[in-house]
Amino acid sequence: MENLWQQTRIAEVCKTLDIYTTYKRNEVFSEHEHYGPYCHLKIMTWDESEITEAHIAGSIVDLKSLKGIISCKLSWADAGQTFTIGSEYGTNNPAIAKVFVMDDNLDPVSMDQNLSH
Repeated sequence: MENLWQQTRIAEVCKTLDIYTTYKRNEVFSEHEHYGPYCHLKIMTWDESEITEAHIAGSIVDLKSLKGIISCKLSWADAGQTFTIGSEYGTNNPAIAKVFVMDDNLDPVSMDQNLSH
């Protein structure tokens, strides 16, 4: 099963992971925060790294590792390309994260079919 996390600026996801993993309160099992347009991206502290249709979860160490995975894949991707994150983050993921690399000048509203015409 594939899950599409639409985040227009992947650097924001890396920054979000930095912020999430910095706060002591997020070390508590099952703690979570919602991010991104419409708050669809849910990052959660969990006992194992996993990607589901509902969240991206893991220990604080796992989530810091995820930032490294994203940064590494982003370093070779150009605008218009895609990459996925799956088994390299968690071995029993029921979903994968598919990342669309967009141009820095992209207007995020243009991706919302309900708002752009």
